[in-house]
Amino acid sequence: MLFNTSQFFLFLAVVLVLFYTDGVTDTLNAEGEDFGEGRLSSLLAAHHAGPAATIAELIDTALEEFASNSGQYDDVTLVLLKRDAV
Repeated sequence: MLFNTSQFFLFLAVVLVLFYTDGVTDTLNAEGEDFGEGRLSSLLAAHHAGPAATIAELIDTALEEFASNSGQYDDVTLVLLKRDAV
């Protein structure tokens, strides 16, 4: 069997992939407003250059501060993969 191979170049300096459960974006604050994808995207855009562990901690902290005393009603799980430029 013949296999074709091809070569490609990655021009992005950073590759960042985030997998998360809906508990991340559905986290509610005291006013009943959800954290949402917009806040999550803004957080990633602002901190994408940092180490993966730091980004994950920032997301966790942002969720805790956002929810304040509202309590957690759903699971919050995230997996963040990051590859820096070589």
